[in-house]
Amino acid sequence: MTVEQLALDYTERHKGQAAALAAGKAAHRDYRDRAEAALAELIRAGREFTADDLREAIGEDFDQADPNLLPSVIGTAASQRTIVSTGEYRSRRRSRHASRNRVWVGRMCRDQASTD
Repeated sequence: MTVEQLALDYTERHKGQAAALAAGKAAHRDYRDRAEAALAELIRAGREFTADDLREAIGEDFDQADPNLLPSVIGTAASQRTIVSTGEYRSRRRSRHASRNRVWVGRMCRDQASTD
């Protein structure tokens, strides 16, 4: 894969994330707001968390949201360096078929831990 192809892949990925985020904030939906608020709470808690933890923090009926919304919220936070990966885990959710996912922590928490 060339550098140009990689740049195009990232551009397309970010377009898809933007579309999923916009759909999650449509007039009759509050999924995006709920996901971002739950993510902010997990970051403030200062502990590591996973997408499964975020889904649980969001609460009921989130399964009705676009399946790309949660990865888009996490991906956007990661690209903005609000959160950083600290490792990987196998998902407990049956629908994820034990796929590999990342463990996250708020960047400020990680930066503070490295200076302690």
